[in-house]
Amino acid sequence: MQRAFIYCTKYFFMKTLNIIASSIIITLIVFSCVKDDPEEEHYVVNLQPDGENGKDALFGKIVPNNNYGDSENLHLYAWTQDGILNVNRAAIDFDLSSIPNDATIDSAKLSLYFNTTSAYGDQHQGESGFVIQRITTRWDESTVTWATQPSATTDNEIYVEGPVLPTQNFPDIDITNLILDYRLFWDKSYGLLLKLQNEAPYRMLLLSSSDHPIEQLRPKLDIYYTIIE
Repeated sequence: MQRAFIYCTKYFFMKTLNIIASSIIITLIVFSCVKDDPEEEHYVVNLQPDGENGKDALFGKIVPNNNYGDSENLHLYAWTQDGILNVNRAAIDFDLSSIPNDATIDSAKLSLYFNTTSAYGDQHQGESGFVIQRITTRWDESTVTWATQPSATTDNEIYVEGPVLPTQNFPDIDITNLILDYRLFWDKSYGLLLKLQNEAPYRMLLLSSSDHPIEQLRPKLDIYYTIIE
């Protein structure tokens, strides 16, 4: 009887040690998992280049071989001139090389501003909602024209409602999907094409380019991204 009691005591003691040891191991595993969880770092890059570093250009249908890469205007336009329809479009690009390759894009906001010094008028005209598309072919700011304008895709294009105020700005347009596509198709992405939703007269949207003398009126792109370490 005494031996049986000793055996049971030893068994209970050993079982208790095993439970304690198992608890310690489990605790260490949990601690290890918590300690090794990746940490997220959040960043934002603000791009608002000037005329020297920016890349944007205007081109018009009625003068198909003219280049306006150094104009302060990015006015989207559909109007008749001497009875002939003229349509303006614009191309714009931003240097995204400062964003790490392993970054996860959280959001991208494009801001476009009314041109307060435009020679084409002092307010937007007509129902001038516009479209933003991803450009898929190369173009040069100093040579691009209507005749040589780049191609663009309608995939994830952004529709922007027309202005409700005569001198309205367009801050924080959500173009996240376009920037995601830009990075996904890096070798087939060359900026953004801006054009009126309806290119029939009479409509005009007076926007500023990166060549505008007032810094605050130049196109701006804010990209928010995450790095997991």
